[in-house]
Amino acid sequence: MMWGADSFVGPQYFLDMQTTWGPRPNFEVPEVRSYALAAAELLLSGFGFDGLRVDSTKSIRKYPNDAPDAAGAGLLGDIAALCRRAGKLAIAEDLEDGDGVLQFGGLGLHMQWDMAFFCWAYEALTHPLDEHRDLAQLKKGLQGLSPARSHPLRGRVLFMESHDTATSDRYGRLPAAVHNGKAFMAPVEGEQGQAGADAFQKLSGAMPYPSAAAVEGNPFAARRAAIGLVMMMTAPGVPMLLQGQEVYECGAFKWPRGPALDWQRVAATSGNAALWQTLTRNLIKLRLTSASPSLSPLVGDGVHVCHAHGGVLAYLRWAEVADSRTPQQDGPELALVVLNFTNSSFPMYELGVPPSSQWRLALSTVNGSVLSAGDVADIKLNVTPGKAAHGFACTLPVALPSYCASIFLRTG
Repeated sequence: MMWGADSFVGPQYFLDMQTTWGPRPNFEVPEVRSYALAAAELLLSGFGFDGLRVDSTKSIRKYPNDAPDAAGAGLLGDIAALCRRAGKLAIAEDLEDGDGVLQFGGLGLHMQWDMAFFCWAYEALTHPLDEHRDLAQLKKGLQGLSPARSHPLRGRVLFMESHDTATSDRYGRLPAAVHNGKAFMAPVEGEQGQAGADAFQKLSGAMPYPSAAAVEGNPFAARRAAIGLVMMMTAPGVPMLLQGQEVYECGAFKWPRGPALDWQRVAATSGNAALWQTLTRNLIKLRLTSASPSLSPLVGDGVHVCHAHGGVLAYLRWAEVADSRTPQQDGPELALVVLNFTNSSFPMYELGVPPSSQWRLALSTVNGSVLSAGDVADIKLNVTPGKAAHGFACTLPVALPSYCASIFLRTG
């Protein structure tokens, strides 16, 4: 924040241009660039940070009128180069770079936040009517807007809640938004429909926020939010949790004061807080665990959406070896993620799968008719050979409870 900085630091370091955060620094001035780079180096070398996340990079590489600022873009490139020399990560929070300029356009940042993934998943999960869930948008969100952005360390940061989105006067915590049926931002005059990616930057007000007790008592809120958590944890990219999300925190908070962590929820042994914490742990463990020396299929960048119809979305995930010429005994491990975005249960739903004989149910967010922490019995499912479906030569019959996310691993 630079409010008043031109008065006590000196106007020679700023442009005659005011922004939301105060006067705009002149990135062409050597002292300004040196100051920013020295601060970055202190965080990396002095304090031992694993990397840097640069806020609102679009405001550095662009002027307020959207004209490009070459000096600002150059500074971002210098910060990325500094991180790379130190073996650290450089992450951008940029909501207007669907083409990947910050990464593949020469600036060299490793990753950036994927707001499109959030918006499409959020809209599909919060709308009260099943027929309005756009699986085509979810498919685009899984694949990413920019080539190669799904790479685990050269791609995108995925989230369903962030310090910007989860405030009670913006999109809100995801379970609260599902309970509400939409975001909490009052519509901007003259605009229609669901709020866009930068809607929270032009607020005209906010709608009432539900009590945490009301959200806790809504089973649909928990089950649909669990689908969002699984999708975030299984999509190509790097998942990010907002503090409190792992214990199903639904309470209100407003920017710039972040959400406080309720330690009673952390220590809970029953209820949604305990269940959600276990589900998060199980997803992280499943994401990081592999049955072979190769990477877990959920960490790799391989993704193929094989089914998106009638409210059911299914996609395959795998991780390729670093060098495709490396000998492999059985090829990469395969995971099949199936998301039921409807309030209908399917006792037997047939999905086309690659050549295989057996799959294992590794996680499910619903047990019977209630929300589950993901723990499942050792359930193995046999493939039906010779019955083609969804572009594959065999099918896998699976049970799909309503509003449920399931993960299957190929075992044979």
